[in-house]
Amino acid sequence: MAVPVHCDADFESFLQQLHAATTKNLEVIPKTTAETGPDPFFEGLRRQDEEARQRKAAHSLRWTELDKELSKKENEAQWRKQIAQKKEEERLMKEAAAAAAAAAEEAAREAEQALRWKATPKCVFQPDSSAKEARIAQEEQWLEEEWAPRLALRQQEARQKRLEENRLQQEAWEAEVARLNREQAAMAREDQDSTAFVSCAEAERQRLEQEAKTPRGKRLMDKAAEAVLERRGAEIRWQQNLQQRRMKEAEELRRREEQQKEHDYRQWRERIRQDRCKQQRLQERLKELDAEKVAEHRRLELQGRDPVREMEVKTQAALENAVREAQAESRRMQERGVSPRRALDEALRLAELQRKKKQEQEPVRAEQELWDALLAKNRLARKQAKSPRWGAFSM
Repeated sequence: MAVPVHCDADFESFLQQLHAATTKNLEVIPKTTAETGPDPFFEGLRRQDEEARQRKAAHSLRWTELDKELSKKENEAQWRKQIAQKKEEERLMKEAAAAAAAAAEEAAREAEQALRWKATPKCVFQPDSSAKEARIAQEEQWLEEEWAPRLALRQQEARQKRLEENRLQQEAWEAEVARLNREQAAMAREDQDSTAFVSCAEAERQRLEQEAKTPRGKRLMDKAAEAVLERRGAEIRWQQNLQQRRMKEAEELRRREEQQKEHDYRQWRERIRQDRCKQQRLQERLKELDAEKVAEHRRLELQGRDPVREMEVKTQAALENAVREAQAESRRMQERGVSPRRALDEALRLAELQRKKKQEQEPVRAEQELWDALLAKNRLARKQAKSPRWGAFSM
């Protein structure tokens, strides 16, 4: 059956969705039909048919397994029922055997008592049979009043328990059958929906093929392709703008973090410098000075000036001047296209190499100086040994 087209807008939206689904395969589809393989649309329909057949086969297999499981459960329920009946019969037989054994034991006991009585010598007194009859009547009364109601109550409880177990088994079986019926109905509906979808898609494909051969269909197809391409271009531009905006935000965040770190480092360095200056001022005031420096400090103190503080101010001014020169040099290097950080790293690397080289050459230089000193000392000793001592040949 064919799916009706309600309006041109619906038809255009369907064409756009169809074109969006097939744009991914446009680059790999050749121009001629001789070089191409099967049509992707027909191939998709064939795959859908194959999947429907596979689902139907799986459904049939699953239903067969469920039937086997259900028959197995029914056989198991019948077997359990037979086992329960057999156990009940065995229990009744055991109770009957126990009652017969008790009766036989009672009869044996009575026979033994009778034999014992006969074996006793005869006496004038003869026991009356009324006692035996009273005992027998008492036992029959106990059996009727106590044992028979208890037996009936026990049989009633066993019957109710058996009925309850049968009811629970029946309910479980009915629930399992209902579940299997629901699953079968759901799978049947799924198969019907799949078949209806395939037939609807095939009818729609045929209608679109006929519609695409008309001039109006070609124009709509071209418009749909342009709309899809335009929407794709807009999506690409939006993604590029979003990526650029995210990169700018990340760069701004990194720059702020670097500024905050630099600010925190400068504050920490300023606090350390102030502490060191304070310690140095205390050491300078406690240190002994020569007469010239004492006179200079005395002269400045008479003028109301602190020489140690003035020295710190000069040092701070020199430090700030060096920092400004370094910043200016950094800006000039950036203008020339040179990275200040790279230049600093290069200078640090060169200084490290020079330090290592100096450390390697220091033992050799010290050994050479020691050797030269020993040679000079030996030469001086030989020279002194050759020259005569003063007053050795004086008369």
